[in-house]
Amino acid sequence: MRRRGGSPRKAVRQTHKPHTQDITYFENSMKGSDNIKTIVLTAVVVLLLALDWAALHDILKGEPDLYLEYAIVMFSMIVFGVMIFITLKRKNKRANIA
Repeated sequence: MRRRGGSPRKAVRQTHKPHTQDITYFENSMKGSDNIKTIVLTAVVVLLLALDWAALHDILKGEPDLYLEYAIVMFSMIVFGVMIFITLKRKNKRANIA
């Protein structure tokens, strides 16, 4: 490549290097997302356990009309089952990759 007025200049190839700030920002945002997921998951588990505790207390106490209590227990069993299934499925995917 020639410049105006003179001597040839070697063409220098520029390579794109990712900025370390961009990478660390992305990693930190992923860690923040994982923290939020952990907090939400913990809150859901605590809420379901509290509802189960109250429902099972009413069932064992012998309250009349226990349809709602049994519905709460069945709902929480389904939610816990789905959570366990998703966790096991994700662990299997990670094990197949590694």
